[in-house]
Amino acid sequence: MPKSLIFLLICYLFAGVNSTSGQSYEWAAGLKLSKFMGISAVYSPVEKYSFEAILSKNMWTNESGVSLIGRHHKKIITRGLNFYGGGGIHYGMYDDGERGNFGGLILQGGAEMTLGKTNLSFNLTPLIGVGSEDVKFRIGSDLTVRYVLKKQEREKGQFFRKLGIGKKKDSGKRNRSEKSDRSYKKGNYKKHRNRDTRGNFWEFEWLKRKGD
Repeated sequence: MPKSLIFLLICYLFAGVNSTSGQSYEWAAGLKLSKFMGISAVYSPVEKYSFEAILSKNMWTNESGVSLIGRHHKKIITRGLNFYGGGGIHYGMYDDGERGNFGGLILQGGAEMTLGKTNLSFNLTPLIGVGSEDVKFRIGSDLTVRYVLKKQEREKGQFFRKLGIGKKKDSGKRNRSEKSDRSYKKGNYKKHRNRDTRGNFWEFEWLKRKGD
């Protein structure tokens, strides 16, 4: 196993000691830059996990490929900087027809940084080929530049609440409702009762009661 892959795995495990949060985007797409040039699209339903779909092509060997990878993220200091690791499936195809198509299992480990709408990631991808005499095992690396299409929704003030500063939105609403209930019990009830009494007086209900 290459030293660079070992380093990324160690950093990924170390990052997980103090943090479990993931990345800051929900949708991102861009270009994969390596021997296998291609398009990468990433979807993250929750912060900790993401799914990447890759369409790639090697211009030198005329090999094309489709990869689907699930990834787990662990942040470093902020969600914009994180390590990730995961794996998935790969299907390779050759244009010359002399070599047959093949499937494989693909692993992935890397790091990414998000600044505004720009996402940069570097990763290593070991591939174990299945059903092919030409591809048994290989390791690739690539740099991917993506544009963040949609960011993860995040509640404001979450960082300060983790430090014990500030209040949750639900607690604030609950406190306001409790205060309104107390104020109604103390003063508003009397006001409403007096208003009803005055209304009955000016409608001469007191005369009707005396006549009865």
